[in-house]
Amino acid sequence: MKKLTKKQIKEILELGLKANKKEIEKLRYSIYAAEDYLELVHKFRNSYFWTPRGNASSRRRQEEENTLEETVELFDKKATLKFEPTFTNNNVYVYKNLTVNEVKKLLKEAQNKLYVLTTDKHKDLIERIDNLIETERSVNNNDLLFDKKYIREFKKEVKNMKEELAA
Repeated sequence: MKKLTKKQIKEILELGLKANKKEIEKLRYSIYAAEDYLELVHKFRNSYFWTPRGNASSRRRQEEENTLEETVELFDKKATLKFEPTFTNNNVYVYKNLTVNEVKKLLKEAQNKLYVLTTDKHKDLIERIDNLIETERSVNNNDLLFDKKYIREFKKEVKNMKEELAA
């Protein structure tokens, strides 16, 4: 697990981090968009080998129904989630701009910030992100991400740093 240095903790404290209602609502919307994106990716995995059924108009309708393009804001990070299936006579092709791991890494970073900024105030969002991440269990580089135990330790360090700065 990656640890923060005292210098990094001090920099975080100096920022005076707080999450306002508007940021939380954007995060909530972004989580829903990420859920839709991950659901489409899961639905169309290995789709190159599918043979679409129906005539051209039904294939175009399916393309429209399953296309997603959303810009999500996860606190200080913005990402565009783009998912575009193409149905031909023989196969189904899919274009996606972010992998499942990249989306889950962004969500985990947002979850850590949410936990640090709001403590336990938004447990529902924290748990929702947990459920999203754990469904596939495919986030790489876990050592770069924090977990709840680390965040508790981080909060203790922040409290100690505040006391040191106040003295």
